[in-house]
Amino acid sequence: MRVSVFGEMKPPYRVPSIVHPTEKRKFSVGELKRLSSFPDDFVLSGSYEQQCERIGRAVPPLMAAAIATAIRDQVLIPAITAT
Repeated sequence: MRVSVFGEMKPPYRVPSIVHPTEKRKFSVGELKRLSSFPDDFVLSGSYEQQCERIGRAVPPLMAAAIATAIRDQVLIPAITAT
């Protein structure tokens, strides 16, 4: 049996709920997109659980941009100027 911080996981395995810190409700998909730096007009398909899983598995856009910029500045540009 697998146990996680969310407690005992029993079939069917479901995406754990992410609960709002001050209200008795789950985060909306829009709130989760904003927390993960996705634009408001970014479209996700599927059920609430599927959309939450997609957001959770994705690399946040601002993080991806920062990584790409660091690679460009520290690897690509020095390689081009060294030749």
